[in-house]
Amino acid sequence: MTVVATVARSAQIRKRRASNSANTAPDRAAAAADTILHPLQPLLATPLKAEEMPFWAMIIRARARDEWGLIELAIAAQLARLMAGIERVQRELDLESLTLVSDKGWAQPNPKIGIIAAMSSHQVKLLTTLRITGTVAGDPSMLPKRQAEREAEHTILRAQSFNGTERPPLLAT
Repeated sequence: MTVVATVARSAQIRKRRASNSANTAPDRAAAAADTILHPLQPLLATPLKAEEMPFWAMIIRARARDEWGLIELAIAAQLARLMAGIERVQRELDLESLTLVSDKGWAQPNPKIGIIAAMSSHQVKLLTTLRITGTVAGDPSMLPKRQAEREAEHTILRAQSFNGTERPPLLAT
């Protein structure tokens, strides 16, 4: 069996077990806590840099763990790379002027504005592909699992604040 086939098979087994065992509220809460403590990681085929990982965490958090398949995880990695790239180009643009002077002395828009616009358009397409934009993200039938994950996350964060540990970098302080 290939690595991809093994990963796909184990994902199917996990989904089946999750759907069978997460029927009661305590089971959903336990599964959600496990999701928070052991979040999904990028596939080996789509490694991410450290500056892309906060975006990965935000993207993965938008859906319940059981909603992510191999293709969706690969697209999520592309989206995380793209979002980090947009932020990087925006930081560069912030240090420069919105207009540049050409060789002929004419003012022209900074080309990075167009780069950001093109990247943002692609970002919207990937968000739509993953169905993580709009009022209801992902599969509506997964709403109870998503709610359980959010409740578990808040419980863990409250417990961490009592232990004096740091908050995750994605949450405002």
